[in-house]
Amino acid sequence: MEIAALLTSLEYSGMPYACDSPFADVRVALDDWMNLEFPSDGEITDEQRGAYSYNATPIKIRKGIEQLDAINKISDLLQQGYADCKPLHVVLKKIRRIHTAISRKL
Repeated sequence: MEIAALLTSLEYSGMPYACDSPFADVRVALDDWMNLEFPSDGEITDEQRGAYSYNATPIKIRKGIEQLDAINKISDLLQQGYADCKPLHVVLKKIRRIHTAISRKL
């Protein structure tokens, strides 16, 4: 759920336009993974599913370094939580694109 809060927070943090497409791709991929991991009701609560799917309470993230810190945290959490595989590599590549776009604005 920490990733969901970070993603929601980043969404409201004023990322550069170049982040929009890769960010949306990351959200969709992670939503798909969530649905594959927990396909039926009862495996997680509705509150947990809602918190993961866009309803997480955002925290204040300022533009620049704080955005990069959040991106790095998401990347670390994904690498810790998922097996090394092609779908993970695809998501991490998109996260690197977001990181690069934010870095260029510093």
